[in-house]
Amino acid sequence: MNNTASVLSTDGKTAKVRVHRKSACEGCANCEGEAKCHAEILLTETPRTFETTVINDIGAKVGDRVELATDGKLLLPLAFLAFIMPIVLTVLAYLVISVFSLPEYAILVGTVAVFFISFLACAALANRISAKRVKISISKILEESGK
Repeated sequence: MNNTASVLSTDGKTAKVRVHRKSACEGCANCEGEAKCHAEILLTETPRTFETTVINDIGAKVGDRVELATDGKLLLPLAFLAFIMPIVLTVLAYLVISVFSLPEYAILVGTVAVFFISFLACAALANRISAKRVKISISKILEESGK
């Protein structure tokens, strides 16, 4: 998974960057999805950017426009954990709860409760795993700042 970003600061092996989401430049003929003009930051109420700290092994400097890369091996399993697993657990909960002779509303309330609890738990677990194992790094410098 690749994104473009601007380097805000560096401190040796890491850099703080402002990531420009690809959707911010979709359909723009001026920069062809390269996030060069930053016009959407000025024209929208909520800019489609965020700041994060990344590994800077290639020595990017403040003001450089860079490409970020991450190993995509964990992204699909984490997405499965966060979004599909709660559905699977909800279906299993429905099957288990419906075995008991409970009124329909009790089955519905129990199933909905299991969905929300499992969604929150799975999302928190996926977030915790990604914070420890998913590493984002600068893969190349697209445009040097000239400083």
